[in-house]
Amino acid sequence: MSFRAIIAKMLLALALSWCVLAPPASAQDAMSQTEMKEVREKAEGGDAAAQYKLGWSFSNGEHAPQDLREAFGWYELAAKQGFAPAQNSLGICYSQGRGVEKNKAEAATWYRLAAEQGHIKAQYHMGVILFFGNGIDQARAEAAKWYTLAAEQGFAPAQYNLGTMYDRGEGVEQSYATAIKWYERAAAQTHVGAQFALALKYHDGEGVEQDSAEAASWLTLAAEQGFGKAQYMLGRVYYEGDGVPQDNVKSYAWFDRALASGTEGAFDAKVWVMADLSDEEFEAAKSLSIELQAKIDAAKSESPDE
Repeated sequence: MSFRAIIAKMLLALALSWCVLAPPASAQDAMSQTEMKEVREKAEGGDAAAQYKLGWSFSNGEHAPQDLREAFGWYELAAKQGFAPAQNSLGICYSQGRGVEKNKAEAATWYRLAAEQGHIKAQYHMGVILFFGNGIDQARAEAAKWYTLAAEQGFAPAQYNLGTMYDRGEGVEQSYATAIKWYERAAAQTHVGAQFALALKYHDGEGVEQDSAEAASWLTLAAEQGFGKAQYMLGRVYYEGDGVPQDNVKSYAWFDRALASGTEGAFDAKVWVMADLSDEEFEAAKSLSIELQAKIDAAKSESPDE
């Protein structure tokens, strides 16, 4: 599969994976039973922020039994008071069928209300649904507008998706320079899709001067986050000595990690490299694969929840 085909298939999965229910800042800290009682009292008294916080607790089973229908009810109360975080969460509920029947059009309505108040993730969600036409008519130029608003506030998934739009000229005038600018901003925040996109750019010399070593550096960052396609390509890079010293031990280890990630073609590649390994190299490659997985697991455990 070509590099361009790989990155094209990534867009939908990476875009939709960020439709998440984010906790209010105060909900990230453990609450005592007394504090939870106070939140409920405020929520029942009509306090929108408390209603939202209570909805989040029921949605995630934090400080309260998980009850998606109950969560939806509290989100709705807060959203109808114009509380943007609740409007965004209500949009997610309708989009994913969390505590309510799925209704993409209703989701779009609530996302838009929150986005118009400057809510970053709602702006991002508006970009997603307008780009793909989920619940509303497809309008990619408008999707780019919402992505830009979220991207300029530093939201990495929006930066990545906006970069992809400029990369492919979808809804905006095609510009590799602008695409790379947004990829770099997202990659600086460890966005794995953006890191992989930059690797492809440097590997192919598309919009930048071709630089196999730089490509390998970006592949390594993405691979070390557990991204299977980057692991597979890094295995290939080491096997071919493309931008890095040729190393069959590292090649095998990365193909082994790619296989564990379920990446297509990794098994055949691993077998191919294994034929070139001595017994000693094979043992070293297996040990390195274990070390790499430990490093990947450690990186994931240190990543903040979205």
